[in-house]
This record gives sequence, C-alpha cells and structure tokens, in this order.
Amino acid sequence: MIQWANKVKYLRLYFCSISGNLDVSNNVRKLYGQYNNIRTVLGYGTHEMSVVHLCKVYCLPALMYGCENWHLQNKEQNRISVAWNNCFRSIFNCCWRESINPLQYFCKILPINYLIHQRKLLYWNKLFTSDNSVLFTLSRLVSQRFVAVGYMYGLSSIMSAGKQ
Repeated sequence: MIQWANKVKYLRLYFCSISGNLDVSNNVRKLYGQYNNIRTVLGYGTHEMSVVHLCKVYCLPALMYGCENWHLQNKEQNRISVAWNNCFRSIFNCCWRESINPLQYFCKILPINYLIHQRKLLYWNKLFTSDNSVLFTLSRLVSQRFVAVGYMYGLSSIMSAGKQ
C-alpha cells in the first residue's frame, strides 16, 4: 500500500503534493541553522561586517538553492525575504519594525528579491548561450518567464534575445 505524502522531495526541493507549489521551509530552516552556527562560533560581540560576509557566503546559498527555477507565490517570497531580513536585524540588533534596506545598501548587498532575479537572469543567459542543443531548446521554451524579469529591469539585450 502506498501512503499519501503532503510534500514531495525532488533535487533537495520540496513541492506541495496538492498544489504543486514550492515549499521553501527547508531552505529557510537551513538558513537559520547556518546563521545560528555562525553566531555560536563567532559570538554575539563580533564585528558585524564579518558576520555579514559569512552570512553572504554560507547562509545565502542555502536559502537560494534552486532559485533559478522557482516560481514562488507571494507567501513564499515573503517568507524568504523575512528570513534574510531577520538575519540582518539580528546582526545589527535592530527592532523588527525597522527597515533593513539602508543596512543592506551600506553592506553592498541587494535585497533578496533582486538577488533571486539576478540569479535567474544569469542562469537563463547560460542556457541561452549554451552550445548544447538540449539546453538551448529548453531556454527557448521558458524564455517568456525570463523576458518578463528582463522587462522589470529594462534589460534590452535579454528582451531581444527572448524574442528570437
């Protein structure tokens, strides 16, 4: 007898079995776990920029794993954004009501939504310029999704490439 599962795991990503939407709770859990490891090893009196650098190098890849192919609902986008922002609030000892956008700006880190779009565009560009015919064909099939991201940022080269 086969049992029913609420989530299906495929390539370290979890999908809800009923809706097929991506469940990012595992990515968020890994972010918090790695962030807590960094804070435990370094302590809470450490230079903030060192912690920011370590979070960018170790925590961000865990949070953004597979983001090149994500199609997130608003709820899941918000969940990822809150998790990343909470790391900054903890590092700089901010209140939850304060915006962390100035902190990210001065730390030279883009907000998480921009980072996701950046990785999507770079991934699509690799597919689109690939010598592999399978990858090239795949890039043509999903080009409309990436052209829409290109329009958001006024990237004419992305937009013209997607129309070919």
